[in-house]
Amino acid sequence: MTKYLHTFPNLLSGLRLFLIPVLWGFALKGLAFRVGVGLVVAALTDVMDGFLARRFKWTTPFGAKLDSLADDLIIVSVFIWGFMLRPEIVTDHPRLTFVGGGVYGCSLLISLLKFRRFGSNLPLYSHKAVAIVGYLFLVHGFLFDDYHRVLYYIAMGMFILAHTEAIGIQLVSSKIDEHIGSVVFVLGKRYKAAHTEGGV
Repeated sequence: MTKYLHTFPNLLSGLRLFLIPVLWGFALKGLAFRVGVGLVVAALTDVMDGFLARRFKWTTPFGAKLDSLADDLIIVSVFIWGFMLRPEIVTDHPRLTFVGGGVYGCSLLISLLKFRRFGSNLPLYSHKAVAIVGYLFLVHGFLFDDYHRVLYYIAMGMFILAHTEAIGIQLVSSKIDEHIGSVVFVLGKRYKAAHTEGGV
C-alpha cells in the first residue's frame, strides 16, 4: 500500500478524500461558496488522477478502489450538503431527488453485498459524463444564490441512467472489470462467448 501511495494519481485521490472533512466543516458553518470552491478542486483532482493513471500506465487495483471510495463519499456528502445549503433543490424536486438517491443507494448496496466493495462508481463512460455535468451543476449551485433548474434535470437524469447502468452490470457480472466502458460491451462479450461456445 505504501508504494502505491507514492504514485501521483493516488495522491490526488487521497487529496480528494482529505477535502471531504474540510468541506463538511464549511457546510456545517453554512459556507456554501467555500464548498463550491472545494468541489472545483475535487473535480480537478478527479479528472487529473484518472488522466495521469491512464497516460503513464499507473493504474492499480488499489488506485481504482481509492478513486471509487473518494467519489462515493463525495456523492453521499453532496446529497446532504445540497439539503443543508440549498434545500430548495430538494423541496422543488422531491420525487426526482428521491429516485436519484434510491437508484444510487441500490447500486452501492449491490456493490457491497456482491463484491464486498465500497464503491458503485464503475469505470463507465456514462459515469464520466455525469461527473462533468454534475460538478458543473453543484459548483454553480453552491457558488451562486440560486441553482440552474435545466442543468439540474440534465444532471439528475444522467445520474439516474448512469447508476441504473451500473446496477445492470453488477447484476450480470461475476467480477468487476476495471475497463468496462459500457453495459453494451459487457453484453457484447457475453453474446460472443455464448455463440463461440455454441459453435464449438
